[in-house]
Amino acid sequence: MRTTITHQSAWDTKAYASITSAAYHAGALTVGFEDGSEVVVDSKQLVPWHLPNPDWTAVRWDSHEIVAPSAAGDFAVPWDVVRRLTDPAFAAYWADMAVNEARAIGLRLTELRQNKGLTIEEVAARAGSTPAALTGQEAGEAGISLRAIEDLLAVIGESLDALAVPDEDPIDE
Repeated sequence: MRTTITHQSAWDTKAYASITSAAYHAGALTVGFEDGSEVVVDSKQLVPWHLPNPDWTAVRWDSHEIVAPSAAGDFAVPWDVVRRLTDPAFAAYWADMAVNEARAIGLRLTELRQNKGLTIEEVAARAGSTPAALTGQEAGEAGISLRAIEDLLAVIGESLDALAVPDEDPIDE
């Protein structure tokens, strides 16, 4: 028999993630959440550099995102972006998840490369990279874009589907 102890974080609740209000005033967006919290975020932090300024005075929302019109069309900000900018613990959680995901992808790339009998030097040369860069990517230490992952997989002779590792059947005790 297995006993699982789980710790539920605030962000594991629907109330933490559900937006109940959004209002713009003097360059700041005030966002209310179902858990009773209210956060204020500088609207400039929400907009990518390439997007024309959204009309924050016409902001609207639903439970999952805030939407503002812009010259390029509606601009949406998901709830988790607001929370990452305003809750240091949630931001740290996401940063840890990103590190773990980078490591998992790197380990899988290493496994796929080794299964094909390829060296780091061979793959790096074929991908137009350096062995040092590839070593960092396989270790999950270097930033890697989706395009770079696809390029590496192509050199190895695989596709993005190969990154998925089938789950093993759990062993009941």
